[in-house]
Amino acid sequence: QTRSPWHQDASDLRSPIVLACWIPLVDATYANGTLEVLPGVYEEPYPHQQTAEGKFYLPQEVLPDTPPRTLACPAGDVLFLDRFLPHRTLPNQTTTIRWSLVMWLKGQRR
Repeated sequence: QTRSPWHQDASDLRSPIVLACWIPLVDATYANGTLEVLPGVYEEPYPHQQTAEGKFYLPQEVLPDTPPRTLACPAGDVLFLDRFLPHRTLPNQTTTIRWSLVMWLKGQRR
């Protein structure tokens, strides 16, 4: 029922994460908490901060001045996200769970 914070899947250049795959298992809508992204080309990560619980997030002051896009996605479709694309989930405002599967493609850095 809460909005996840803005973040990138790779918070530093040494991360092996190359690409993220987000697969909703039910229709992902604005109401049930689909993804929101900041469109653009990002060559490196923004500086992340860490919560007391150990979760990383992007503080508002480092985010680009880009209007966010909400990505409604039917069940079974796949969203491919570059590792540096800032994204977050919207809060689920329904009484049902919005299930999704997240996978990361990892590779060696040279």
